[in-house]
Amino acid sequence: MNVSTTEPFSAYGGLTNETVNSEDLVGKVMYMSQGELSDLVPTTNGVLLAFVTDRQAGDPAAMVMLKPQMQALADRYTVGVLFRDWEDYQLSKAGFEDYAPIKPDEEEKDTGSDTEEEEPEYPIEP
Repeated sequence: MNVSTTEPFSAYGGLTNETVNSEDLVGKVMYMSQGELSDLVPTTNGVLLAFVTDRQAGDPAAMVMLKPQMQALADRYTVGVLFRDWEDYQLSKAGFEDYAPIKPDEEEKDTGSDTEEEEPEYPIEP
């Protein structure tokens, strides 16, 4: 097992050097506490295991910079949820009746491109 130690980094700035699988590392340890050992994280060339030796509070000035971005993200999410509820309300208020509702399994199905053939629901024997 290869063991390496990273330099101190922040969730906002990430790792500055070219650490292998740094995206996986930052994403995993971001929510870990000091002294915590991560689960195994599969990577392209093996697995990753992380141990947080020290954790310090972030810079309050950085949070002030991030506040508008976080607020905009929360607003976009809220608008998306509220818009769908508003649509449903308007349709029910108008007395709309859907005679062919989309089933949950059809909603999740990827339509893909027009050139791709869909797999049949039953096996075709030669």
